[in-house]
Amino acid sequence: MSLEDRYFEIESWKQGLQHGLIAAYRARFGTIPLKIVIVIDATHDTITLKNWFELVCTGSSEEIADTLRAADQRAWRAQTAPDSGPARGLQRALITIYGARFGGVQPDIAAAIEATHDAFTLKSWFELISMRSPSEISAAVRAGCCRAAS
Repeated sequence: MSLEDRYFEIESWKQGLQHGLIAAYRARFGTIPLKIVIVIDATHDTITLKNWFELVCTGSSEEIADTLRAADQRAWRAQTAPDSGPARGLQRALITIYGARFGGVQPDIAAAIEATHDAFTLKSWFELISMRSPSEISAAVRAGCCRAAS
């Protein structure tokens, strides 16, 4: 299994946990507050999601709200710290894949990847870096696009 396949498998599993959490909350309590949905969707740690699933299945709505509120505050602090957050992990993975394919990373490519903090853009670059030539990758990354021209 390739690194990219493994990444997308983990992402699918996380999304399943997130959807399961929301469904379990709705089944127990009815309408789910938007803030809780946002915190669940923003959480990428599978152990945390599994713990929250247990809490949603057994805890009170107040316990759940308190736990997720505290997690939201910790996440905000972590994302404002330098060199952290989900974007940093994506940046490192992209640089690793590029280096594995081409024997090293051009400084301008590494700089462009590290300067990009939008997770959607970084995720879209997985296909680009996995399938395109260095010149196509360079052109697309410099342009800020997710795909090289055909």
